[in-house]
Amino acid sequence: MGSKVSELSGDTPLWERKLVIGHRGAAAHEPENTLLSFRKAIEMGADMVELDVHETVDGKLVCVHDYDLARLCDCKRLISDMTYDEVLEFDVGGGQHVPLLRDVLQSMKGKAGVNIEIKVPDIETGLAHLIAHYDMSSDIVVSSFIHETLVRFRKSDPHTRTGVLFNEPLDDATSYATELGAASLHPLFFTIDSEFVKQAHEADLLVYPWTVNDEEMMLELWNLGVDGIITDCPDVGVRTRMEFMTRE
Repeated sequence: MGSKVSELSGDTPLWERKLVIGHRGAAAHEPENTLLSFRKAIEMGADMVELDVHETVDGKLVCVHDYDLARLCDCKRLISDMTYDEVLEFDVGGGQHVPLLRDVLQSMKGKAGVNIEIKVPDIETGLAHLIAHYDMSSDIVVSSFIHETLVRFRKSDPHTRTGVLFNEPLDDATSYATELGAASLHPLFFTIDSEFVKQAHEADLLVYPWTVNDEEMMLELWNLGVDGIITDCPDVGVRTRMEFMTRE
């Protein structure tokens, strides 16, 4: 029991821990992808926050999930057609606004890791420069469903980890991810089983399923041996991790 619990120590390298990763921060508690949400995730004990990145027409990398703000507020214009000043005019919930990625990285540095999901292509070089500027390569994993962006990103930044996102089973996922140079697999949670996790670990790949909010499912996944859980509810993730790690 002691060796498992010791993995929770801040002295243990990030990538050797069982990670609780706050999806869009603490999206079940605060407006998603906002500084308030990211801070809440940390308060709840998350080791890492997950966020989504788009680019404005004036070249600013911003943290927002959708291609527009229609789901969050009364704005159906594409993020890619708006300047950041225009995006900033909109309240996305609770008085919060869409933050710049640079401000999020500055806020998270030294406090939590960051899982950056690339939502659109052709931002790889700018993203690599920003990660280098804040010297956060060792605390970041860049993931995407657009797998070719991961290859392009690695050409600009061969040091930061990348992760392959997918929402349905992949044929020979471990070989595929290895060919892409990825360090982790980020599957939809109900697409995996113990054999999947075993094969990933044999290929030196970490496994971070998403998006898991049910307590019993979290415990099932911890028992499968996953390396972390991406969740809207970091508080539940922390609680189930402790329950799992303190079992005899």
